[in-house]
This record gives sequence, C-alpha cells and structure tokens, in this order.
Amino acid sequence: GHGGRIVRARVDRRAVAGGGERRKPHAVGIWASAPRPIDRPRGPALVRPRPGRGLHSRPSMVALLESIPDVADVARMRGTAASAEGTPDLLLEVPHGATRAAHFDALRAALVGTYAADLRDFFFVNTDVGAPELATRIAERFVAAEPTRTALVIRSRVPRTFVDCNRALPTGAVASSTRSGQLTPGLMPWVKDARDRRLLLDRHAAYLDLVERAVSAVLPRGGRALMVHTYAPRSVDVAVDEHVVRSLHEAYRPENVDRWPLRPEIDLITKTP
Repeated sequence: GHGGRIVRARVDRRAVAGGGERRKPHAVGIWASAPRPIDRPRGPALVRPRPGRGLHSRPSMVALLESIPDVADVARMRGTAASAEGTPDLLLEVPHGATRAAHFDALRAALVGTYAADLRDFFFVNTDVGAPELATRIAERFVAAEPTRTALVIRSRVPRTFVDCNRALPTGAVASSTRSGQLTPGLMPWVKDARDRRLLLDRHAAYLDLVERAVSAVLPRGGRALMVHTYAPRSVDVAVDEHVVRSLHEAYRPENVDRWPLRPEIDLITKTP
C-alpha cells in the first residue's frame, strides 16, 4: 500500500462516454470544464528507465520521470523555497491530455490503416479539452500556497480517439465497440491494422509505465495524486462504433440536445467503485 492518496476529479467541459475497463485510481481525481491546450513538436522513440538506475533509489526514480515524445509531457513546478532534488508532494495526471488538432493529426499520420475522414469530429467531442490547463493551474496554486512544495504534471499526448490511456489493456488487446450506456472502449473499433494496434498499445504501455513510476515515487512519501478530466455539460448516450460520428451529429442537433441530462459542474471521485 502507498502512504499517500489518489483522487479522481471531473469538471464540466461541454464530451461523450462509452465502454471498457477504467483504470483503478491511484489517487483522487477531478473532472471539470475548461479552455484549449498547447502543442509540442513530435519526437521519435519511447523512453524506458536505463538499466541499473532508478527503481531502487527514490531520487533516481524522480529524475527518470521525463517527457516521452508522442506519449506524454512531464512538467515540474516548484515553490520558491522547494528543493530541486525533493520528491513531488502532488502528482496530477491528465490521461486524456491530447486535446489539440495537432495531437490527432500527428498520430493519424503515424498510422497506416484506413480511417474515416470525419473521425476528427469524434476526437473533439471525446477529448478532455481544458484538462491540461486545469491541472497546470492547480499545480501553480498548490506550490504558491506553500513555497516548499513541488508538483508534477503528467499529460498524455495519445488521443483517446484511437486508444484510451485511462483504460487497463492487456498486451494482446483487440479493438472493440461498445453499446450506448457503456464506457468508451480501450482500443477503438476502427483500429483494424495489426501494425497500428502494435504502435498504439506500445504508446499506451509506455504512458502507463511512466504514470506507475510517478505514483511509486510520490505516494510512498505521503504525497497525493489527482487525475484531472473534463467532460461535456450533458451526458450524451451513443454507441461507440463505426457510426459514432453520425450518431453524435444527430444527438447534438438543436432539437435533440436538450433531452440529454445535465451533469454536475464539478465531480470528485475519492473512493474506488
């Protein structure tokens, strides 16, 4: 068991839900509503811990928490009196942090399979717009309130339009669709090419490995973790299948949108279901 605590939080953003197995929270998380994020140039390979380092000394573990091109951005925020070598007091994870068109376009360009031209529409409805900015602002206020504190923000750069970094997936996971009322799938039904599946599962595994190392570095020392999400103001219930874009356009027609139930503006999940 870890000494710290994890929370999940959601904030009204104005999004969609579907099926699969959600990752068990390592801390407390937030879902919320917010603006649009930033981008960064793409880079090559996945980064793994160097042999003989990191997993046995806590300072090395923290030092190894670095950004991974095309997978995740890692940002550290320190109070004015915080030690540069200290373990972070707060970990903020943004598993749906790929929120820019550039994130979608970069991954789509790396895939070799055939995908619907309007899949971008689903990307913008289903990603957590504003969650990276919200996580950054929480980190800034956290260290400003106590200058000896340090916060760590991990933002996924993997669009959940193809694979969801907030799902637990086995190594040999296959694409699947979900019915209305279920969680969105971990690996989306339109991922049919085996080469694309390998690339997506590799990036998914690299992201989870990074987050688990961060959790192992932060929580045993009494730190906290927060998983930050945003969502749409209404809970729109559609199947996530080959026709999801058409279903969403229909659901959001002016004469239909008001029939979907409103969600709370802020939702804190502090206990594992």
